[in-house]
Amino acid sequence: MNDSQLLHIGARFAPAFKSGETTNDVFHRLSLARAYIDECFDLPLDLDQVAAQSFFSPYHFLRLFAKAFNKTPHQYLTEKRLEKARPLLTTSDLDINTRNENFFSVFRG
Repeated sequence: MNDSQLLHIGARFAPAFKSGETTNDVFHRLSLARAYIDECFDLPLDLDQVAAQSFFSPYHFLRLFAKAFNKTPHQYLTEKRLEKARPLLTTSDLDINTRNENFFSVFRG
């Protein structure tokens, strides 16, 4: 993310900043949560769990994540799961029963 994008995000985050907290701090904390989703997309995840990774309350996390990434954490998680499931469904030589098991394992949670 370049400086102008960070400044734009910073203007949107301004009311959410704690005293002394910078745009980079907030974005870094949100990125920790996004990385957690990337690593654990195949597990059952809830908002409290993911918000805890950023050290924000679930309410503030949801609002800030949506502002920073233009999608809610749930939308991001769903996209990540679809991204991982798509190759299994389109390029696999597995029979349909095995494909179904793999497909649904990606969507558990």
